[in-house]
Amino acid sequence: MQLEETAAKARATGFAIAIDHPYDTTLDVLAKWLATLEKRGFVQVPVTAIVRAQRPEVTARSDPQN
Repeated sequence: MQLEETAAKARATGFAIAIDHPYDTTLDVLAKWLATLEKRGFVQVPVTAIVRAQRPEVTARSDPQN
């Protein structure tokens, strides 16, 4: 299952980014899996949070106040 591969990647690297197609079956499986994130030791964050953590200089360049 690709979600388990995503979880393994997150455990190994500290983060993972996953995309899916909006098919009914996919959304059903994803909804059930997302409900178990906390129990699995994960949190869901926006991609921008990962970018900011990995590349703070990118955020500084794109921030109009800097």
